[in-house]
Amino acid sequence: MADAKIGKYLLSVRESDLFQETIKKLIVYLRSRENLYPSLESNILETLLLLPTDKYSIENRKKLVILANDILFKTNGYLPNSEYARALAILILFKLDNSKMVGVAEHYLKSNESNALLRKYLIFVSLTVTNQNVRSKVLDKAKKEHDLSINRLMLFVSNIDDYCHVEAVKRYIGKNKKVLCYKPELDLLVEKEFDHVRGRILKKLIDIYG
Repeated sequence: MADAKIGKYLLSVRESDLFQETIKKLIVYLRSRENLYPSLESNILETLLLLPTDKYSIENRKKLVILANDILFKTNGYLPNSEYARALAILILFKLDNSKMVGVAEHYLKSNESNALLRKYLIFVSLTVTNQNVRSKVLDKAKKEHDLSINRLMLFVSNIDDYCHVEAVKRYIGKNKKVLCYKPELDLLVEKEFDHVRGRILKKLIDIYG
């Protein structure tokens, strides 16, 4: 499938000069009228999350932050193909510009987003902001949610001292995440580290609430 090939290609060229140019072209594609397929849009965004932050040029980081902001808030004419794309945009903002988290939290507090998955991602990231007063307001609102998945997140936060010692959680937040890539010219499988953003957010929640 084309979307799977994009991820493999970016992993294979991320050490070369082609990488930055490819990222620019993907940003152009996402903003174009050709961006019609929800699964492809989401796969590209997931791939951008996968790649380590230090692989992006300063210019591309700025462009990706603006893109993610436009996807989440539907600004500058960007109309995402799914609410999942908006949820992924939240993670990209966390990954590339943590200062945007206050704005994400304020959006959750002021909005009434209808999609439960999007609300969960808004809560997940908003609970990491440095402002304790904002975090308390997010917690208060989140505890009133009626979605089962959000209720489980609240249960995790409320009992985080117990859950952080569970082996599955410790494995999930392990910092040395790797992926295997096949290099046909060398007939070799190569281990490469990738950026486990969700794991980093979970670890930050444990640090804050544990």
